[in-house]
Amino acid sequence: MQRTAALRLEFANNHYVALASVVHGLLLQTVLTHSRDHSCLDIVLTSKSVEASMKAPGSSLALTGLSKLAERFGDHVPGNPADIFEWCLERDQHELVELLAFAAAHSIGAIKDKYDFRKTRRAHAEVLADALDLDMTNYLEAAAESYFHHLTRDGIEAALVDIKGADFASGVGRMKQAEAAAYAEAQTKGSACLHSPIRPAKAAAIVAERLSVDDDSDDEVHGVADDAGEADQLEDELMQFPKAAE
Repeated sequence: MQRTAALRLEFANNHYVALASVVHGLLLQTVLTHSRDHSCLDIVLTSKSVEASMKAPGSSLALTGLSKLAERFGDHVPGNPADIFEWCLERDQHELVELLAFAAAHSIGAIKDKYDFRKTRRAHAEVLADALDLDMTNYLEAAAESYFHHLTRDGIEAALVDIKGADFASGVGRMKQAEAAAYAEAQTKGSACLHSPIRPAKAAAIVAERLSVDDDSDDEVHGVADDAGEADQLEDELMQFPKAAE
């Protein structure tokens, strides 16, 4: 116990070794899985698979980018877990920070489950998305094959109302699902608009987006009111992270 206490103090005062040690512990759980017992740091990285529940994961640009990063770092990290700590100590600070960002990224959990009891975590995910200047249109287009075909007809109608307004969704209820999906794709193609669950829900952005639309239509006015309520709710959640929100 005395030795552990001394190790903790020296570790806290040696920032470079601390950084290398944290990276080492995370790499043992990402690049080399099932090797966590090769580190005395009790840092546990949990990661929920997004591929398992994602529609057509092979077409995901984000997953492709993550795979390329994994290949890049995997080619450099030693294959023997016993060698990784010394290897980390030989990296410069810039390399260690790159590795830290890559490994820690696996722990991000911003998925809204059916029974969602983690609203504060998702509120922080919105702050994080804002800090990263996340633009989902760089990764996903609201196309029939990648998006609308996976929705019910009612879901397609709701998505169109959310993205384009109620006028564009009129008539969807009388279409077959495949026809509705193709129609929705045609209406949204090139618009750089995404349905609310996948676009960042930053309060000011939501209100500004709706206010920029022609508000002569009563339906669109109601859209502003609905999103403003959503914005108020999000703002209340973000207040739990005042420093990040600034």
